[in-house]
This record gives sequence, structure tokens and C-alpha cells, in this order.
Amino acid sequence: MSQDDAQQDTLDVWRNVCFHIDGMAIATSVFALDRAGVFDRLEKATAPLDVTALAVDQGLRDGYLNLAFRLLDMQGYVERSGDSAAGRSSVRLTAGGTAWLAHLPAYHDAPARVARARAILAVGDITE
Repeated sequence: MSQDDAQQDTLDVWRNVCFHIDGMAIATSVFALDRAGVFDRLEKATAPLDVTALAVDQGLRDGYLNLAFRLLDMQGYVERSGDSAAGRSSVRLTAGGTAWLAHLPAYHDAPARVARARAILAVGDITE
């Protein structure tokens, strides 16, 4: 294997690791946003949605919604614009985000997975 091939393999592995870590980090947020109807609203929108108005309409906290959208933006699923710190931000699905919506059912068991992980931690060392 050449040095260039080894470097590419390293980059590919790192991207996969980061992708999985990101997935664990956003899974419960995706579940909550889906349950609150946020993705339905985004999918039906013909223009970017105001995040503050969306938070109010869906009964969510503006700051948490902005954070969730920041994480989803980093994944390439939404595009944010405006200034969230000033309370003037908007969001829309990207083309990739629209395609990703078909995978939302995979996030529905996120709370149960977190609960199982907590139960494992409560037991202690699982290698004994």
C-alpha cells in the first residue's frame, strides 16, 4: 500500500468514526424533532422557515432548536441562514436532507437505545 493510499484509508476511517459519533449525538434530537412535527413542516415549506416561529408553533425551545439545526446543518441535512444569536434565523431542508427524511424511522428507537446504554453503565464493567 502506498503512502497516499494509507492516508486516504486513514481519512476514510476517520470520516466513518465521526459520522457514527455524530449520529449518536443527534439521534435523540432527531427523534424529538420528528415527534414534534418539525420535519413535516420543513418538508412542506416552500421557503426557509423562521426558527423562532417554528419553535413557538411546535412547542419547542428556541435555543435548543437552533442547536439541533446547527448539528443537522453540519450533517448537510438543513441549511441555516440569519443570526441565531440575535433571534433572526431561518432554516430549510437541503436536497440531501429531503432524501434523508426517508430514514427518520431509524431514529425512533433512540430513547430506548440511550436507556439501554444507561442500564449497562449502571451495572458497571460489562467485560467481567
